[in-house]
Amino acid sequence: MDDYFNYRFGGGRKDWIVNGTKSLLTDGTYSRPVRFWIEVRQRAVELFGRDVTPGSDYALTEIVRCKSRDEIGVKQAQGQCVETYLLRTLEVARAKVVVVLGARARQAIQSKFNIPAKSSISEAIKIGECERIFAFLPHPNARGYRSFSKCLQDSELEQLRTFLQ
Repeated sequence: MDDYFNYRFGGGRKDWIVNGTKSLLTDGTYSRPVRFWIEVRQRAVELFGRDVTPGSDYALTEIVRCKSRDEIGVKQAQGQCVETYLLRTLEVARAKVVVVLGARARQAIQSKFNIPAKSSISEAIKIGECERIFAFLPHPNARGYRSFSKCLQDSELEQLRTFLQ
C-alpha cells in the first residue's frame, strides 16, 4: 500500500496511474480514462500553458475524503474534514495555486479563509511556509463552461500564471 500512496504517479514498483487519466486495475489492465481526471489534466495544461506531469505539476485532493454514494453526509462532514485533513495537506503541499472545483468545495474554502463569495481568485494567503492563491472553477461534471479562459477574466488567468513562476 505504501508504494500505491507514495508513488501513484510514478517512481514506484508499478505504474499505478498512466498519463494522469487511467488507473491500474486488479487484473493488471488499465481502466478507461476517468473523465474527472481528464478534465483536471486539461485545466492544468491550460493553467501552465504546456504539457503537464501528474503528481509533479499538479495533484488532487478532496475536501471530504471518505467516499459516499450521492454525497450523503458530505455537507455535514466538510467543516470537520477541512480542519482535520485539508489544512495539513495544504501546509505540506508545494502548490502555489490551488484550484478549487465545484460549489461545495468553493463554499468550504471561502468560508475557512474568509474569501468573498463572488471572487474567482483569492488574494495570496499564507498557509504553512508558502503563499497560495485559490482559483475557483465549476466541478468538471458541471454543465456549462468549466475552463479558466471561460470562467476567469484574462487578467485573473495571467495573475495565476505569473504567481506560478
